[in-house]
Amino acid sequence: MKCLIQILCALILSLLTSITHADYPEVPFDSNSSFLVYQGYDDDIVSAMDYYGLTYTLRTNDPNNGVTAQDLANHDILIVGWNTGILSEMSGISSTTIEAGITGRVVLTGHDADAHVTYSPNAGNEFFLQTIKYCLDGPGIGMVVFADEGGSYQWLPESWDIQSVSTETEYITDITEAGQISGIYNNLTPALLSNWVISNHNYFTQWSNSFTPYELGGNSINDNDVITLGTPINANGFVFNITDDTDPNYPVSPGDSFTYTINWENTSGLTFSAMIIMDYLPEGVYYEGGDTTNYDFFNNTYRSILGQVLPNASGTIQIPVFVYNNARPLEYQQNTAVLFDGLTTLMTIHQSIPTADWDDIAALEYVSGVIYVDQQATNGFNTGTCWKHAYTDLQDGLWRAKNRLTADPNDIAEIWVAKGNYSPGENSADTFDIPSGCEIYGGFTGKETACSQRCCDKNKVYLDGNNINENTINFTDADNTTIFDGFDITGADQFAIDINNSSPIISHCIVQSNNAGINIDNNSSPTLINNVIAINDQTGISFDVANSNASVRNNTIAYNSVGISANSGSAAISNNIIWYNASQQVSASCTYTYCCVQDPNDPTGDTWPDTNHNITAIPVFLANYDNIDPGSFNYHIDLDLSPCIDLGNNTNIAINEVDIDGHDRIYDSVVDMGADEATCNDYANTVDFDNDVVVNLKDFALLSKAWLSISPQTAIDPDDAINWDQRCDLNVDDYIDIADLALFLDEWLWQACYNIEATAITQESMAFSSMSTTVAETAVLEPSLEEKYIQLADAINWLPQLWENSEEPISQDQLQILYDFEDELNKQLEDIADQLNIKSNNRK
Repeated sequence: MKCLIQILCALILSLLTSITHADYPEVPFDSNSSFLVYQGYDDDIVSAMDYYGLTYTLRTNDPNNGVTAQDLANHDILIVGWNTGILSEMSGISSTTIEAGITGRVVLTGHDADAHVTYSPNAGNEFFLQTIKYCLDGPGIGMVVFADEGGSYQWLPESWDIQSVSTETEYITDITEAGQISGIYNNLTPALLSNWVISNHNYFTQWSNSFTPYELGGNSINDNDVITLGTPINANGFVFNITDDTDPNYPVSPGDSFTYTINWENTSGLTFSAMIIMDYLPEGVYYEGGDTTNYDFFNNTYRSILGQVLPNASGTIQIPVFVYNNARPLEYQQNTAVLFDGLTTLMTIHQSIPTADWDDIAALEYVSGVIYVDQQATNGFNTGTCWKHAYTDLQDGLWRAKNRLTADPNDIAEIWVAKGNYSPGENSADTFDIPSGCEIYGGFTGKETACSQRCCDKNKVYLDGNNINENTINFTDADNTTIFDGFDITGADQFAIDINNSSPIISHCIVQSNNAGINIDNNSSPTLINNVIAINDQTGISFDVANSNASVRNNTIAYNSVGISANSGSAAISNNIIWYNASQQVSASCTYTYCCVQDPNDPTGDTWPDTNHNITAIPVFLANYDNIDPGSFNYHIDLDLSPCIDLGNNTNIAINEVDIDGHDRIYDSVVDMGADEATCNDYANTVDFDNDVVVNLKDFALLSKAWLSISPQTAIDPDDAINWDQRCDLNVDDYIDIADLALFLDEWLWQACYNIEATAITQESMAFSSMSTTVAETAVLEPSLEEKYIQLADAINWLPQLWENSEEPISQDQLQILYDFEDELNKQLEDIADQLNIKSNNRK
């Protein structure tokens, strides 16, 4: 009996072994390719991959397991399973990541072709394999998408320009020329490309004779049933292709020349009467042939008129071209040739040539290795190679940096970003994904030739989620060579900065007015230094598990719901100010040293350090902003009154390190607590109406708007109080007039002392100092009519110079306010002149 059991066990083991080692079905492509799979609504795609024994990396809508730029760089193809049209099911895929990472063929197909790998009919099984093979056979990183029930494909890039319809079924009605030129469809002219009416759960059939069958001989209800992919590549029996003579091993660069060759042959047996081939040359490639008869320079097209084409006729067209310096680095130069019969489009073909990663060495502001971003560079080539031709979208700069670092992780990928407001995109999943090894700096004007010349206080770079983007900034798998420095992050619907399995250095940033500030997950160990994290609805800094290698030093964390939270663990937390957070300052699990932390049991604050060198004293922010409206939050500490002065720990302060304003991190001999190193107290000015630490045209526009208005408590006519602005009543007489203007002019171009350029005296301020003094001298006391006349005349003569010589741009609305103000002064001058019975030189 024992022997029989042993025999049975051996047979079972043998059977299990044979099943385990059974050969998987044969696939028509290299099974060792790198597959990245995104699982949507169900696991059919996973079952299909397992059925063929294909090794893959799985990603889902789990926030910690989404598709990253590095994922795409590491794989040959992304295969996306079915989703029900609910955008949250695709929250693990960013359209920005897809657009930057997918460079090869893309197939968007009907629902459940993946399911039919393990369920009948076999046509679905064949289709699954052939779509993957089609994408793998093309250049770059390809993608197969097995349907979106909602039909909207909101998670795909807008530049792909998909036109879709969603009814009881889902199908794509068209992909426009803009989408085709993107290159991802590689010679296809899709129409009803994804069609549930035809490709459904039960059978697959050819939609019409105008479609090219993608898989023949299906095994379903009818053996003639097939799956269709798109309109025919060779609809009318034409051979039509385009090649080039570039070296496939070397991308092209500005100055290179090469030749496109278009071959055609009429194999249809038909005669065509009005054949034309139109070649739409890439944006960065121009014709350089001697005969320009067929070339349209303005549209960059080359037209070949074939006329009547008989059966079996053939021909070759050669188009010599050169690469210009508007060819964007590390992108593809996409050439599109279209075959027309009269006005009817018969065929469209594409040819892509990669562009090298080049720099504009002829530019005066060129710095080797730097990628430039400036949203004001709208008159440039948008190549990111210098300030003049900077990218206007930060996503372009990040895309290039990612590709550069993918090719060589040791390369330099430094991004300089000029002042302005940049948004990740219009979809909730859009984010600024920072590649590992990238150094990205804000605070430039768009003229600098050294990073040390930037001024983050003056040249604000806002990264704005517009309360749409879930995470404005994302770090995934980024190492400690990754630097993010000098940005204002605001408006995130979830986290301003999301850090996963990463250790970036984040410094000199203001993380303000988001749902939550910085989220740190998945064993991340970032370095957060010299930042302000304030006025966020939820937590300022949140750890899942605080890594002991993480550093949180010299930050000001205030007016959030919670200051620093952690489920467990403890990071290195030192030299911070953590105050005015509504429900909690620091989680109990976190140990901190040399910090100023609010203690609800000690509301007045203990100024004496405890055993960990912490204090609970009120930090005394500048301008008496403690305990008032956080919307006016000022993170600077009072040099004379703040207990945080010289109470930090100098350990780990780097040589030449600076605070959030760019000042030396250690003033005197010991570092201050918080993001600001206090150096002065000239921090506020009553005529700095908008509280932006400088008195300039923005403040003057506010004064202009309130001109001649009367306090509502004093005005007899309510219309006189419509434009009243209490801030502009500088002499406090309930009337905004020449006396207030004089006091304003006396403070013209004042800057807060902590502004990095506070001591600079500009030519503009020198030029107008005498004029403002002349007005101010006679305006403090109530002037006579004669004195008012002199004051107004001087002011009117001075005003045009003020805005014509302004260093900062003036909007049309602001300019109109100033012009209206000048007109109002002229009218007042004429009234005074009439009273004095004199003729005004300012009369128009």
